[in-house]
Amino acid sequence: MKRGILFSAVLLVATLCCAQTPTAPNDVVALGINFNQDAAQQISASALYAHYIPALKVYSFNLIDITSVQHVGKRFYAQTAVSTGIAQEVRTIGPARIFATGTFGMAVGDGATGVNVGNSWTAGLAAVIPVGKRGFAIVPNGRALKTSLAGYQTVIGLGFGWGK
Repeated sequence: MKRGILFSAVLLVATLCCAQTPTAPNDVVALGINFNQDAAQQISASALYAHYIPALKVYSFNLIDITSVQHVGKRFYAQTAVSTGIAQEVRTIGPARIFATGTFGMAVGDGATGVNVGNSWTAGLAAVIPVGKRGFAIVPNGRALKTSLAGYQTVIGLGFGWGK
């Protein structure tokens, strides 16, 4: 818990100190595949939609993570975390733009005791690397995911997106 609060505080300070005007698209959609070492099924999926807010110099984005809650016998129990948050550009390295991200939302899981509902939050970093001139990008990312259903999880992913 203390690590999560400290990590979130560092991201908030970086977000407030490093605001930049983007040259990237105003709207972005992406799909990703993730490795989650803390889940029973270590491969998971994610999807996001982001929109730039010029007055705040941040991206508002919605994130969906589909991971596992537990593995009992041969049964796989899924968890879906739907959250909303902000992404702030903190650094540019060549063509890659590095973003600090943070979200808060809700998690729903199909567990051994039925459907469970709880909260979720994520904090992490994502790089947006343009591919070609048509708005496509590769988005490697690393995040801490915490849900009240499955605890802390480390998510390392590779997304593929498009923006305009």
